[in-house]
Amino acid sequence: MGAFNVQSKKLVKYLEKEDGKGFFDHSKYTRPNALETICMTALGVDFTDSNLNSKYVQALELFFTTLVERFLKVLQKRKSQFNRNNADKKGIPGTKFKPFIDLLLELSYEKEVFSDKEIRDHVDTILVAGHDTTATALTFTMTLLGSYPEVQEKAFVE
Repeated sequence: MGAFNVQSKKLVKYLEKEDGKGFFDHSKYTRPNALETICMTALGVDFTDSNLNSKYVQALELFFTTLVERFLKVLQKRKSQFNRNNADKKGIPGTKFKPFIDLLLELSYEKEVFSDKEIRDHVDTILVAGHDTTATALTFTMTLLGSYPEVQEKAFVE
């Protein structure tokens, strides 16, 4: 728990600097802090060298920006399709299942809840957080199943 306590206190100190200043991008504090915490707890490495940390965070941001740009094409296509179909009040054709992006587009179109940027931010969050947490959960699940063959057999039978 030592690393978590140290990192939590460090994050609080960083966030205190923003207190009373209004809205701010918390990720400039949480990303490096999370990276340091992960390196301390998962790798046993003190990665608080801000220069190394900063370079790594920048590389991650470039990666995610590139990934998200690819998905922007999907967003634009879905938005066009939604706008065309909404003129006929048909909605997007298909099953009853609605992709997350369609729900955001409906809210944006019908209630003007989200701007294009906000929709993109929500999609970015789902893509990045969803794939990473899912991949991590699957990795741990497979590791545990591989470590306990008797449980693996029960899961296979199920």
